Amino acid sequence: QAEGDLSQYSTPQSGAFSAGCFMFADTSIIQEVPHDPQIYFTDEVPFSVRAWTHGWDIYHPHCVVCWHYYNTGNIKRVLHWEDHKKWVAMNDFSDRRFRQLLGMEPQSQKFGVYGLGKVRTLKEYEAIAGVKFRNWRKDSDIELLLLCARTHIDAATAERIRKLSWREINWDYVLQTASRHLVMPLLYWSLKNTCPEAVPEAILSQLEQDFHTNAVHNLLLTKELHKLLNLFKNSEIAAVPFKGPVLAASVYGNLALRQFCDLDVLVHEPDVPQARDLLLSLGYQLVKSNSREQTFVSHEGRFIVELHWKLEFQGLHLPFSLDLNYLWSRLESVSLGNTTVLNFPPEDLLLFLCYHGERHSWAAMKWLCDVAELLRLHEGMDWKRLVAQAESLSCARSLYLGLLLASDLLAIPLPEEVCQKIKAIPKLKLLAAKIREQLFYEAGSLAWKDIPLNLLHMANLDSFQEKVNYFLRIALTSLTPNKKDRALLPLPLPLHFLYYLFRPIRLVREYGPIILKGFPGF
Repeated sequence: QAEGDLSQYSTPQSGAFSAGCFMFADTSIIQEVPHDPQIYFTDEVPFSVRAWTHGWDIYHPHCVVCWHYYNTGNIKRVLHWEDHKKWVAMNDFSDRRFRQLLGMEPQSQKFGVYGLGKVRTLKEYEAIAGVKFRNWRKDSDIELLLLCARTHIDAATAERIRKLSWREINWDYVLQTASRHLVMPLLYWSLKNTCPEAVPEAILSQLEQDFHTNAVHNLLLTKELHKLLNLFKNSEIAAVPFKGPVLAASVYGNLALRQFCDLDVLVHEPDVPQARDLLLSLGYQLVKSNSREQTFVSHEGRFIVELHWKLEFQGLHLPFSLDLNYLWSRLESVSLGNTTVLNFPPEDLLLFLCYHGERHSWAAMKWLCDVAELLRLHEGMDWKRLVAQAESLSCARSLYLGLLLASDLLAIPLPEEVCQKIKAIPKLKLLAAKIREQLFYEAGSLAWKDIPLNLLHMANLDSFQEKVNYFLRIALTSLTPNKKDRALLPLPLPLHFLYYLFRPIRLVREYGPIILKGFPGF
């Protein structure tokens, strides 16, 4: 079906949606598909479906033949919701009629000549239009959550939240999804300040309780962070906290609006032994260590501290490494409670957040909110330097993917030069669509987190040869048998050596088709 810029074509292109205000057709369409006077608004979608199911084909012009002239100078244009006193009641009735016509809810209204045609079916229309109307109710739940997942609500967004909240929202799904994506505080904050009267009392009470529990938890973690930073400072150890409380305070503007569970602190590598000993002296236990970080847990298990000295990731994943010497020279002071702490400059922080999100497959909406809130706060970001740095680190695609998701899901405007770079990578749009689909999966369906992370990265590669090379690297460095191999082929201990032969066969059989075909839709 027609999509995007059609100027490349020399004839009108087949489509699925019509424009009610300007349309060319044989006059018999008025008799066969008369406009429904009871659908007050959003009439173009049901009219398109009715016309198509009556046998009318829809085409879009390949060149501009007219445009809607909205600018009327100093004369205020009357809006459709302002020219009728009973607009709310009419719109609600129209909305129900819209949903019943398209099979989104059981029919209680009669349609007669305003119903669907019998030449083609609604299911066939959905196939050519790429929509499933029965899922639109769920789409309302998702739209509500996305509109609430931000710290600042403008007038238009607030009005949309109110309208959605008064609909038949599946509040259990909204809460479960918000909880899974760690955005419960933002959901409560937006609903409380926009339309608390539209939210069921039990739901609002649960949100409020969770909000206050998270606020107390965050204050305790922040207090612990202050204690650790003072300890490091007194020992002349330069330390930079990032993510966690600092991100909540400096980007969200409120400690209570972001969920976090641990404390991340960056130190110089020569200071790691002393910093480790200081944590151990406070009763922390070292539970994990690798070439770039160490993880500590307090003796009562209340606090987790990750001590970093490198911000780089190699191995199978997309390579990433910030120049720490350059980063340390660019640190900025931000407020955290009644004191100030050092933090990453916005450009470096954005780059890290986008890479961090992709490394974890963007499995939590919270990471997208981090990117979106940072962009809202720093509108004057040095995009030229940021893009140059991303390209030099070979992680520009990670940056563009994060920006595209923040723009599409959370309505973040992007500079035109960045939009052009994103458009130059068509596969990013498909990948972003897949991530959105998996963000809002329902219980029992395949979750994005169940798809191996390496395959997400592989889907972001261009050529077949790159995908094959990447897969071979995975296979060669992942030949150690695991629980899945042993579960699929139980062998006695003397025959365990056969797993080293079985595992490559299983990997090729399981993931080989994805190399050849990519994810569905790629």
